[in-house]
Amino acid sequence: SQYHVYLHTDRPIYRPGQTIYYQAFLRRRENGLYAPVDASQAVTLTLRDARNNQVAQQQKKSDLFGALDGEFDLSDTPPLGTYTVELEIGDQVKSQPLRVEEYRKPDYGVEVSATPQHVVHGDTMKVLVDAAYFFGQPVAGAAVSVKVYRHWHWRYGSYWWGAPGALAEEGLLFEWEGKTDGSGRWSMEFAPETDPVWDAALTIVATVTDARNQPVESSTGATVHWNALELQARTNRWGYEPDEPVTVHLTAGDHDGLPVAGQTIDVSVLKDDWSSQTRTDAVPPQQTVTGPDGRAQVTFTGIPHGWYRIEARTIDARGRLATVESYLWVFDRTEASGWYRSNDEISILPDRESYAPGDEAK
Repeated sequence: SQYHVYLHTDRPIYRPGQTIYYQAFLRRRENGLYAPVDASQAVTLTLRDARNNQVAQQQKKSDLFGALDGEFDLSDTPPLGTYTVELEIGDQVKSQPLRVEEYRKPDYGVEVSATPQHVVHGDTMKVLVDAAYFFGQPVAGAAVSVKVYRHWHWRYGSYWWGAPGALAEEGLLFEWEGKTDGSGRWSMEFAPETDPVWDAALTIVATVTDARNQPVESSTGATVHWNALELQARTNRWGYEPDEPVTVHLTAGDHDGLPVAGQTIDVSVLKDDWSSQTRTDAVPPQQTVTGPDGRAQVTFTGIPHGWYRIEARTIDARGRLATVESYLWVFDRTEASGWYRSNDEISILPDRESYAPGDEAK
C-alpha cells in the first residue's frame, strides 16, 4: 500500500448525543521508509453505525505534518452497538471501531476470587463469584458466565540478560454457565494444569446478569506453577576477575513468599558451547542446604576468564525439579573477550543491577 495511516478516536465508547473526536496522521511509503505526504492531502472521513449505514461524511485535508482532526456528533437516539470511523485516502481505507451504548448505573456489584491464587499443578482451585446489591441484599437467581483464559509463561526467561519469562497467548481455556444461589454466590472447583517448562497465568472473567438483563463484569488473576517452591540465585555483582571468589546467594521459598528450610540445592557454574550444543562444568559443582530463613550460599574460586551460566537445581516435596539460572562474566583486564560482541564501538556494563547510597559502582 502507498500510505500508512494512524487513526484514533478520543475514547472507545460514547453515549447517544455525545461528540466523537478523531485524529489521524498520514505517512507515505517510499523505498521502505516513511515520508511526509503532500501538503493538503485530501481524504474522506465516514462514520458508519452498527448496521453499516452511513451516518455522516466529511472531506478533510492534512496539514504540513500530515495530521488532521475532526468530529462527528451523535444523535440523541442512535442505534446502539459498534460504529466505525473510516478514513479513505486514494484506494486505501483505514477503519477505527468504537461503541455507542446507553449507560445505566449498575444496581449491584460483582466480585470474583480464585483460591489459592498460586496453585501447583494437580491441586484444586476454587472460583467464587459473589453478587450483591449496593443496598446489601444478594443478587439471587442471576445468570452467571465465567470464562478462564490461559497465557503460558516461560518460567526461566532469558537468563543471559536477566529478562522475565515471555508470555505466550493461548486463549479461552474453560467456559461455565450457572446461576447464583440464595446468597448471591456461584462457585466452581477445577484442577488447572501446566508443564515442567511453562507456568500458566490465568485470567478469570465473571459476568452476572440479573432479572432486568443488566450485566456486571468482574475479573481476577491466578498463577499455576509446576513445582511447589521458587528458587532464587544471585551474585553480588555480574563481573569478576579470575582471582576473585564468587559467592552465590540462594533463596528457597514457596509461592506465597514463605521460606523453605532444609532444602538441598545443587549449584553449578557451566560453560555453554553453542556450536556443539554441549555444556561443561567450569569448576566442580557444590551442594548446600537452606537454613530456617530459606537462605544458603556457596563460594566458587578459580573460575577462568569467560562467560558462564550459574544453574541452581533442587527437588521439591512432590519430587519435581525446580531450577533457576543466572549469568557470570569473569573478565581479564589484559585481553578483550573473544565471545562478547556488540554493535556499538564501546559497551558499558555495570557490575551490579542496583546500588545503595554509598556503594561503589564499577
